[in-house]
Amino acid sequence: MHAKHFMNISTLASKFALVWRAGKVWRKPKSAKILIYDRCGSDILFEYIKEDNVEILDVRGESINIYVLLRCIFSLVLSGGSYANKYISIVRPSVIITFIDNNPRFYELKWAHPKSVTIFMQNGWRGETADVFGLLRTNPRNNNYQVDYMLTFGAAIGAKYLEYINGRIIPIGSMKANRCKIEKSVNEKSLVFISQFDPPPGNSEQSHFVSTGTRHITWGDFFSAERRVVKFLANYCEKNNLVLQVCGRNLDLSGEEYEFFRELIGSKKWEFIPRDGLWGSYKTIDRAEFVIGIDSTLVYESLAHGNKTGVFSVRSDLLNDPAAKFGWPEKSPDNGPFWTNYADESEFERVLDYLTSVSNIDWEKTRQQYVTNLIEYDPGNTRFIALLQKLKETPNK
Repeated sequence: MHAKHFMNISTLASKFALVWRAGKVWRKPKSAKILIYDRCGSDILFEYIKEDNVEILDVRGESINIYVLLRCIFSLVLSGGSYANKYISIVRPSVIITFIDNNPRFYELKWAHPKSVTIFMQNGWRGETADVFGLLRTNPRNNNYQVDYMLTFGAAIGAKYLEYINGRIIPIGSMKANRCKIEKSVNEKSLVFISQFDPPPGNSEQSHFVSTGTRHITWGDFFSAERRVVKFLANYCEKNNLVLQVCGRNLDLSGEEYEFFRELIGSKKWEFIPRDGLWGSYKTIDRAEFVIGIDSTLVYESLAHGNKTGVFSVRSDLLNDPAAKFGWPEKSPDNGPFWTNYADESEFERVLDYLTSVSNIDWEKTRQQYVTNLIEYDPGNTRFIALLQKLKETPNK
């Protein structure tokens, strides 16, 4: 009883701290045709949805609506789910939409608000370790999981979502990659490696990612993939007169990310390209003659853009993680023309020798054969616009 009492106090304290830190909104939420669930990604959505008839429900503590909070307190039910449902009930939207596809709470909204059309858009490459499908796999199917429209990168991941969620899949590719116009001004002899760097925790043995089971993966173990791949790339580029460039994940020209790669590459020539705004990374990969990545979203977006791209999905090998293999959940071979799942330098060399020798025509044939089911490319997001029109929502175009 004492432990339970302590947990209740602890939970209450954490909720109070969240409310205390959040920005306070005192007005009652307005009625709106569209409610965006989770502010993250709303800047992309507002390129297609008019802001004047939209409400945003913050779910990460950015703001708390005091009117809604008081309604929850008076009903004696105070939780994230009750707050969200109360907020939605006040707004009464025709459409509830989110750019965050990996939040299971969103999958339950349809049953609480059956008159609203629910839509999620996939915004990142998905797996199991520390990702949504690990959570879904280790929990029994929840029959309350339903989303009217699931706008996924491709048919393969859509089929995976249908194992756990009821609804209709529409493969649209990446909203961001579709939005970014391809600029084919290639820097010859350039090879870009896509960074996925995150700074280490204070203790290098502290878990960096934690799977949905009991397995813990340290920062050092996770980034052993980068150590293998980048050191090889530095040698290969030097040997083959290629310019090695690192497409940074962070905005800083110097800092932990830069130092991480400087230590790996050593005295060999290379260039670091920090992230430049929302579209900078897309311009970096489109200007490269060759692109290499491990398992980032951007490496698959590069394939969607048609760039000559190699995927070294070696975390699947180093971490014994089948869901980190190339193209997962599509059952692709461990080795293919432009990919390998093995941390084997002879395989790295084979892939790069292919990319640097294949003609543009043959590359496009090969790319189309393997990529379309994984991630589609819909320039201008015409399929999303068509869905808005079907739902009688006027696109912001």
